[in-house]
Amino acid sequence: MRRLSLSLLLGLAACEAGALTVEGLDKDAPDTDASSVDTDPVDSPADTDGETAVLDTAPGIDSGLGADPCNPAGGDGSIPDLTKAGSLAVERANGSSPVGSCTMEWRRLRPKNATPHPTAIVLSHGFQRAADQMIGWAEHLASWGFEVWVPSLCHATILDTDHERNGKDLAGLVDEVAPGRPVLFLGHSAGGLASVVAGATSTATAGVLGLDLVDNANLGKKTAPALTDVPVWGIHGRSTACNSNANGIAVYGAAPRGGVLRIPSANHCDFENPSDWVCNTTCGLQLPGQGGGFDDATRKRAISALATSFAMVFAGVDPDGVQYWAKGCAPHEALRSSGLVK
Repeated sequence: MRRLSLSLLLGLAACEAGALTVEGLDKDAPDTDASSVDTDPVDSPADTDGETAVLDTAPGIDSGLGADPCNPAGGDGSIPDLTKAGSLAVERANGSSPVGSCTMEWRRLRPKNATPHPTAIVLSHGFQRAADQMIGWAEHLASWGFEVWVPSLCHATILDTDHERNGKDLAGLVDEVAPGRPVLFLGHSAGGLASVVAGATSTATAGVLGLDLVDNANLGKKTAPALTDVPVWGIHGRSTACNSNANGIAVYGAAPRGGVLRIPSANHCDFENPSDWVCNTTCGLQLPGQGGGFDDATRKRAISALATSFAMVFAGVDPDGVQYWAKGCAPHEALRSSGLVK
């Protein structure tokens, strides 16, 4: 985020599966975005606000997926509707673990009465935010069979900001809660930045997904080249001051296996789930036409599908998940033809 006044920062501190359809992706609902905010000060300007790193043209899209992503090796050609919750009930637990610089509190969501997929997920919140803002995504992922840890980052406040340390702590968390298991690091905004650092630090990394990632002092852009064998993908909203003019897109361009899709109607805080009143007064306002005719719930369904399909592909659960991402595949084209994704 761009620098905000101290007074504003202090004010903020107080504070079922089936065949794919385009249900919920029509432009007939009012745009009633209710979201929240990430207030991370960023020193570097945006590197790009274009579509230059669109996933289907970025390096690595075909890596390990074969020549035809719509019919990937090991797939059966079908993928369920991931915009909806899965069929599994979800159970929750709370705990904490020593991770190096602190004892990190976490929430764990996983399928109830079912063995979770072997690959774990760590899902991180943004600056000045909390695990509360990621629980909706975690619940969706768990309903599809994933075990998800949602940490409370130790260094993501006005008085204690250290994105690199957060990333190393996330790598330490995996060693404590999921030793010997591959892991996917997902994160919103500064949590996305920490996820890139964690991905480069942990030897267990199977993939990194940024949710409107915001870079700080080019830390993500400098770190991404080290992720030589790891997919670093992202879902990004429109360029605003709240995501530092989409400066996180440059991180995907720097990653050897990087790529990003845009949801041009989304603001920075559509990537939280659930959001709160804070963003309604800072980053959740929409000018006429900016919502593209899509409401907040519709944008969140698209994010849910893209994040879950990413997890399915790189956890080795279902290679057909890439159909949500790859141009020319029916699930992706359903999102694209609606105007929701580009």
